[in-house]
Amino acid sequence: MSHMVLPSRIPKLFGWLVNAAKSQGNEPEASILSTEDQPQKTGAADRRWVLSPLEKLPLELQFLILVSVPDSATLRGLIDASLIYHRAYLSSKEKILSALIEKQQIPGT
Repeated sequence: MSHMVLPSRIPKLFGWLVNAAKSQGNEPEASILSTEDQPQKTGAADRRWVLSPLEKLPLELQFLILVSVPDSATLRGLIDASLIYHRAYLSSKEKILSALIEKQQIPGT
């Protein structure tokens, strides 16, 4: 039994993120991730990162998003753009890549 979410279902599942921001008439709420306790190669101990609502999703939902990407370029873009999604990718790399390969196989081969 497959637990993959079809790409066409993602807007239905996560539309509440967009709709919540529109109904409030402002930007989606973002949280601040402090790096003060983490070693910095650049020495910028006061640097802070702003997390998008998509990055605040539980790891299980991040995983479902990663296994639902349609192609390798989309996967690469997502994990390159977000440290949070890169960490989620690393935690389940084998399963995510297997799902991607399965989607890209030509039927009958």
